[in-house]
Amino acid sequence: MLDPAALRRFDLKLKFDYLTLKQRLDFAKQQAEILGLPLLSEEDLSQIESLNLLTPGDFAAVARRHQFSPFHKVQDWLMALQGECEVKPAFSATRRRIGF
Repeated sequence: MLDPAALRRFDLKLKFDYLTLKQRLDFAKQQAEILGLPLLSEEDLSQIESLNLLTPGDFAAVARRHQFSPFHKVQDWLMALQGECEVKPAFSATRRRIGF
C-alpha cells in the first residue's frame, strides 16, 4: 500500500479487481468455446459463480495449460480455475484458521 502523500503525485490511479459475476460467466462461456469444451451446464455456471476471485489472467493461465495438457472434461477445466483462485492470498484470508 502506498502512502497517501505518494499517491497524490500520480495523475492517474488504476485499480485492478476481480471479475464481476457477469464478467466471470462471459469469460467462462467464451473460453469453453475457444478450448473446444462442451457447452457449460447450469451446474457448471453455478460453480463459476462461486469463484469470485477470478481474473482474466486466471483464464489465460488455464488456457495455456490446456495447450500442453488438454482438458477433456469441463469439470477438469473448472478445477483448474478453482486452483488458480486457491493460490491467492485473498482466498486463504477468507478461510477460517484454527489455533492462534
